Amino acid sequence: MIDAIRPFWYEGAPAHLAVTEDLLARFSAPFGASHLHSALGWMLLQRRDVAWYLLSWLGQRPALGELPSDTLLALYQLLHAMQQAPIRYPGEDAE
Repeated sequence: MIDAIRPFWYEGAPAHLAVTEDLLARFSAPFGASHLHSALGWMLLQRRDVAWYLLSWLGQRPALGELPSDTLLALYQLLHAMQQAPIRYPGEDAE
């Protein structure tokens, strides 16, 4: 799904319908177009949330007197932690 929607993200174009049609044409799925359309909408909202957070975070770094190399290292560590975070679904017990 990410590979299908990424080009639309780069263009800034709404991708819901085109990506939904493309994915349903290429893959069999246990859900329908409306479910996939909704999932794509949530992905786009999450992308905006993460972008807003990172832009805000980056904007605060110069006020801390941090060197650009330290900011880059901190950003790398933050993104790595986000990438490695465990995924838990509603109703799933934590280990």
